[in-house]
Amino acid sequence: MGARLNVVTVLAVAVAAKLICFRNRPRRKLGVFNLSEVDDADIQKWFRFDKTDIDRLRRALRIPKHVITKTRDSATGEEALCILLRRLVYPNRLFESAKLMKRSPASFCHMYNHMLSLVYSEHHHLLIGIRNGTVDQEDLRSFAEAIRAKGAPLPNCVGFIDGTMLGTCRRIKHQKVAYSGHKRHHGIKFQAVMYPNGMIGHLYGPIEGRRHDAGILRESGLLDELGDLFIDADDTTCCLHGARTLTIFINA
Repeated sequence: MGARLNVVTVLAVAVAAKLICFRNRPRRKLGVFNLSEVDDADIQKWFRFDKTDIDRLRRALRIPKHVITKTRDSATGEEALCILLRRLVYPNRLFESAKLMKRSPASFCHMYNHMLSLVYSEHHHLLIGIRNGTVDQEDLRSFAEAIRAKGAPLPNCVGFIDGTMLGTCRRIKHQKVAYSGHKRHHGIKFQAVMYPNGMIGHLYGPIEGRRHDAGILRESGLLDELGDLFIDADDTTCCLHGARTLTIFINA
């Protein structure tokens, strides 16, 4: 019994010593990111937004002025938004983005994941339902005119619908669920409606990679929502352009 206590005591002392060394380890001074010190051209290149637009976007997304993650990483709302925008810019590497934001890769990842969850929890309803209040009948008419002006044969087409597949690694279990015979690789699928102004009007997923686009369309419930939004007061019907199978279902 005494020998066991001695072993436990030695292990406890060793763990305590490691923790003290970890807390007292020398920290590399990365500095503090300051958006005002960055040139406007670099801001557009790094974040795809202008300096004034980043502040407008922060207020529109209701991001607080000070953000703290579960791991106690903190940043200003502006810096946290820049981390989110930088990671979403494609292509980029984690090491380069973390160095640009003057953070360690771990701290950069913690803040990015926190911001992604924050924005999704606050605004995901704008992507799930197509009748979300972001567009009205006047917007749909302007979309149809813009598409028609580009030479489209349909005078009432207001947007585009398609399914997309994101490739994943080969699963250890349930491989057939994620495998697409058409794409010949594993992945997950999403269905999206895109308006000509670049906004996503509807997003549904993720769905198993083996599913057909027409089946995903029926399951998403999009057809039930299109009736009220895409039929004007004067019985003018709008439509979405997509693959042959999707177009048939929408025009039916």
